[in-house]
Amino acid sequence: MKKLIIHILLISSLNCVGQNQFWKNNISIRRSFETQDDKSKPASLFVNWPKENKSYYLINAGISLSFDKVTHLDNNNSQRLGSSIFYVRNRNNQIDKVQNTHKAGIALDFKRGWARIDTTAQSHATRSYVKFSVTGQYLKTKIPKDTSNSFASSIYFTWLRKWQRFVLNDYIDFGNSGIQLFLGPSVGLEYQQKYNAKNDSINGGTARFCYAGVLKLGYKQKPSPERKRKLGYRVAELSFKYTSRNELANSSLLKEGITNLFVADFSIFPFAKSIQDNLSIGISYSKGEDPFAGLQKQQFWQLAFKFKK
Repeated sequence: MKKLIIHILLISSLNCVGQNQFWKNNISIRRSFETQDDKSKPASLFVNWPKENKSYYLINAGISLSFDKVTHLDNNNSQRLGSSIFYVRNRNNQIDKVQNTHKAGIALDFKRGWARIDTTAQSHATRSYVKFSVTGQYLKTKIPKDTSNSFASSIYFTWLRKWQRFVLNDYIDFGNSGIQLFLGPSVGLEYQQKYNAKNDSINGGTARFCYAGVLKLGYKQKPSPERKRKLGYRVAELSFKYTSRNELANSSLLKEGITNLFVADFSIFPFAKSIQDNLSIGISYSKGEDPFAGLQKQQFWQLAFKFKK
């Protein structure tokens, strides 16, 4: 069954069925779906099934079915309401403290823009917008120190703003050099209610205030004059993300306090010239913990094949 799920995700990412509009517009394969940054990240996969020894897994992948509605209020204002259902699998037994979670839920996105949004345009048309991302989900965690079920919800706020020389939560192009810079702050609230845990001390609810910052530096190759493609393609990207979760209230016996996670990632896009940037290879360094994804406090390097749809 595990092999079947992985094969479905892999085959889905490789089959570029552009003629199927439902697949193209409503199905997404990503790393996760809580925040705007999560929804932009590709899924990761590395699996080894030896004949006699223990199998090794690195799976951070999710699939969603979404529906969007865009309303143009007038010439300078528009809004988008999106809804989706999703499933996310996090499994990593190649690190010191294993990660093993299932997540399934619903997500709602509301975006209010102060410029007309052209959904078919290849350039960023919105000068400014605010976005709220809300999720409600069920989590199943199965790790040595935390075998539990939980219901969780989150709400994240993102603000995009384009000034003449600076942009928040969008890419900045440095002329024709191909160099791109991205700076993306976000804030949010999370609530997680654990129950039926083997360790009774973790049963209870936890409310958290969260803030995160993302910094990306990338290089995009300019298209050659003879190519029909109007936009350049990404070659490589270096990114840094810091996330902090601050405990606001906790009814369990095990207190969290402040939890932090720092992730540095370098990715190359070897096939972007022919099939865009859906496939990549990346190496990353992680230090910290993420209770929402069942990742315990630790640090590790990982190399993975990444894909998205």
